[in-house]
Amino acid sequence: MSYNTMPGNRPKTNNNFLAIWQNFSSIPWSTSPGKNGIQTISTDTPSGDANFLNLSITKSDYIIGYAVGQELTGSTVQQFGNICATAYIPLGSTGANTVFSSSIENIYVGSTSVLFDFSLPDGVTPTANGAWAGLWRGLNPDLYGTPPTAAIQISPNVAKGTTGFNNVSIGIGTSYTIGLFMSGFKSSGGSTQSALACSASFTN
Repeated sequence: MSYNTMPGNRPKTNNNFLAIWQNFSSIPWSTSPGKNGIQTISTDTPSGDANFLNLSITKSDYIIGYAVGQELTGSTVQQFGNICATAYIPLGSTGANTVFSSSIENIYVGSTSVLFDFSLPDGVTPTANGAWAGLWRGLNPDLYGTPPTAAIQISPNVAKGTTGFNNVSIGIGTSYTIGLFMSGFKSSGGSTQSALACSASFTN
């Protein structure tokens, strides 16, 4: 399979991996794949190809998930909560697979606020997993290294919803970028900027 992650991502360094499950149509978030069902990404280029080795394949449905960070641990998180993209392979597929990627859409800019819709894989619990969004000035900021001007934890705790930044200063004619991370939120600041799922830019 081929994968295409965010510009600037270093998949090997950021512990990206692929996981595959048999007889599931959506990600079973806290169920480990079978034998050889996880394939780590071995390079630090944002795009590339990968394959699973030594799998026992049968005539079944499969789902593959791409994780932008390591498996999560803790009683309240989903083990595979860093998965941000999926490919569902139905029984008898000849290539007509259903592919999903996380997204940010419908950005609304107010005088001191920015609202947006987010779409993540079905069944994920972003708030519990520490998913968060940051706001940067500019169209091409370094989302992996430069601290955001504002950050919020993703809420509501559902795969698809609306959230936003409040009490932010948005300049007229100025461009901004929103980045959404699957995990790593810290309420005290300094949230981890490695598990980037998607981004969107806008000009006020």
